[in-house]
Amino acid sequence: MPKIACKCGHVMNIGSFDEDFAYDLISQNVLWDVIDIFSEKEEFTSEKFMDSFNQESIEVYECPYCKRLLIEESPRSNKFSFYKKEVE
Repeated sequence: MPKIACKCGHVMNIGSFDEDFAYDLISQNVLWDVIDIFSEKEEFTSEKFMDSFNQESIEVYECPYCKRLLIEESPRSNKFSFYKKEVE
């Protein structure tokens, strides 16, 4: 099973579709483009929609330990930037 490590040292198991720390991020414009493609077709299936959605979205993980966000730099790049919440 694939894993990803946070900068705090916590290792997350990914790929089981059972993670509550995994998110998909997509711009509204791109989402509407994907929806428009399928609204014009009669052979819409959820599987085809999700394939198109996944091609355009980036993966985001929230570390359950430190709450840092790991955000993929571009779709399917498998390169992540790390973001930690600022404390005021």
